[in-house]
Amino acid sequence: LREGGWLRLCWSESGGPPVAGLRRPGTGTSVIQRSIGGQLGGAVHFEWRREGLRCEFAFPLEGERE
Repeated sequence: LREGGWLRLCWSESGGPPVAGLRRPGTGTSVIQRSIGGQLGGAVHFEWRREGLRCEFAFPLEGERE
């Protein structure tokens, strides 16, 4: 989905075993957050729902970064 200079991607998982929330971010979660935020100037939001993980990634479109 393109929204005013940003590209937003949503990922949802379902049908697997129940998911428990994390007490603290793991290595993979931390790498994803640092890569998207630091290298791409974007943001990521994770929702650890019982039925499965849902996450949203937001990236500024090329040439539209601040």
